[in-house]
Amino acid sequence: MLKKLTMAGVFGFALMVLTSNVNAAFVTYTDRTTFEVAAGTVTTENFNEFTTPLSINPKDFGDFTTTNAGANVFVLQGGSHAASVDGTNFIQLRTLTFDKGFNVLFDEGVYAFGFDWRNTDTSGDHIEFGIGATSFDLGAPGSGFFGIVSTETIGKASPFFFSDTDGDGGELVFGAFDNFTYSHSAMSVPEPGIKLLFGISLLGLVGVRAACKIKKMKSC
Repeated sequence: MLKKLTMAGVFGFALMVLTSNVNAAFVTYTDRTTFEVAAGTVTTENFNEFTTPLSINPKDFGDFTTTNAGANVFVLQGGSHAASVDGTNFIQLRTLTFDKGFNVLFDEGVYAFGFDWRNTDTSGDHIEFGIGATSFDLGAPGSGFFGIVSTETIGKASPFFFSDTDGDGGELVFGAFDNFTYSHSAMSVPEPGIKLLFGISLLGLVGVRAACKIKKMKSC
């Protein structure tokens, strides 16, 4: 009996751990190509249709709406601003304190959201991105990409937010964001995960059958 319970416990624990990894709330990415492969069919807003500076408080971009949260936030023309991400139009964020920024709320929930960013601040302020109670520090001044892919829809009930990290240099000058990329398609469980789950299930069956066989032999 002890052997049977031990085997069942081992396989049950392994299955529980693997399942929790496959069904994680979301996965983060810092490479755009890898993110877009994981996200599936994507849509990108590059803000290039605007020919004059534009306040985003609020601004409906079709699938999502931006709102100012106490900061100076505008869509600006990239060619005239050194803070531009790639030389084209971008959203510029300037905060005076860490609890200011802007929000992005989708009309319908998305399974993936990513963006290119640049931080030109010279006082050590970092850009913070998040949703709900979860936030990410994008790191030291510089540039890059950040994205998340979720197993559930996000961005509708609770907005994505962009702000300044607490306790760094103070005023953020400047944060820049471009190429908001998102997907309304559900993320499927990766094939390797399915195969591993199937394999562990088979091992569990083998273990239980072996334990039953031992029990029958002892009862003879």
